[in-house]
Amino acid sequence: PTSSGINAEYGVNSLTDTHRNTLKQIVHMKTFFVLSLTCWLLTCFMLGYANSQACRCIFKKGTNDTMMQSALDYICGSFDCSPISQGGTYFYPNNLPDHASWAINAWYQANPIDPSQSCDFGSTAVLVCENCQCLLFKNATDVAMANALNYVCQNFDCTPIKPGGKYYIPDTLVAHCSWAVNQWWQTYNWTYEACQFSGSTYLSPAACDGTTTNLIS
Repeated sequence: PTSSGINAEYGVNSLTDTHRNTLKQIVHMKTFFVLSLTCWLLTCFMLGYANSQACRCIFKKGTNDTMMQSALDYICGSFDCSPISQGGTYFYPNNLPDHASWAINAWYQANPIDPSQSCDFGSTAVLVCENCQCLLFKNATDVAMANALNYVCQNFDCTPIKPGGKYYIPDTLVAHCSWAVNQWWQTYNWTYEACQFSGSTYLSPAACDGTTTNLIS
């Protein structure tokens, strides 16, 4: 008999087809697995990146100067701290708490994958992912609000609360001052005093000032 006849008689061709189909299925499964894994990793990366941008690393309330200095020395020993050096964007306010606060958050933003390692600093820091706001106390006096508003608007663009501005209405001291102090804090939230206006403001929720209740750590 011919070779083709022998192959047909003993099912060689059908066996080859079966193997071929099986190999195709295996290749398809591997391709699907690789694509799925890639998509999963990409999703995790994007979620992690987005989360890191929404969160901030801050000192726990009551952290002393010694611990802040230790964190600052550690970070600036291997990290670019030129923004808080003389002439840098974040040099002012020129004090230890502000420089150290900038440093630990900059370090975390550069290394957001494992906050337990990049936002700890001897258990003096915590990760805050709250929607923080700087708000006026209900009993804030007109004098305190006027002083806060004047201070902010002498050092910040307050065009949005001037006539014709997006937030001019309602045209009240409370409304304008509320906008001003919160915008100031949102801009300079790496500083510990950005929401300190002679006791007339506070951060909400409480986690935002480093109080350890309800914090993500």
